[in-house]
Amino acid sequence: MTINEIETYIQKIAKNREDFNELVAAIKNNLDLSFEGRSSQLSAAWKSATVKHNELKKALISEIETTSQEKRERAFGAKKADEVAYNLALSEAGKADDKQLVKLLNRALLTGNRLLNTAVAVAAYERGDPRVLQSTAETDPDIADFMAFEQSLGSLRNASEKFRWTMAISGPSAPTEADRETLNKFG
Repeated sequence: MTINEIETYIQKIAKNREDFNELVAAIKNNLDLSFEGRSSQLSAAWKSATVKHNELKKALISEIETTSQEKRERAFGAKKADEVAYNLALSEAGKADDKQLVKLLNRALLTGNRLLNTAVAVAAYERGDPRVLQSTAETDPDIADFMAFEQSLGSLRNASEKFRWTMAISGPSAPTEADRETLNKFG
């Protein structure tokens, strides 16, 4: 799944929230209903919007997790024939301190050794070292694709992206006491 396809889920969540808010306004302004009738419709509308929101959010999170796992496997995986060499490179990169990891990165870039580059990327990802991880991505499109996805929707997001995400997938607001007071004024 692409980031654009995932954005479609976010748009559906936003549309559900907008539809709910429009329905709330219509219910509040429906003077043909009693206070109890408007209050009942308001509660039913919120419950319905919340169920739909939870379904969309569950599907979205599932798609993100699946896509992230697929990209992680493509970025950090090794072919069966290369497993022994890859495991050795992973071991070496995992044991390296920060300076040694940069040296391993330079060696991988200098020699064009994709397995070593990938092992360095795994170590950098596990340590949360975006500088080294970015350097590995510059020569490996699978790592670059994984990083782009994770920076947009995954574990590499910055605080503002995390906040934007939280706001984008927030559910419909439950009816408040102020909503009920507004209904009561007209009831």
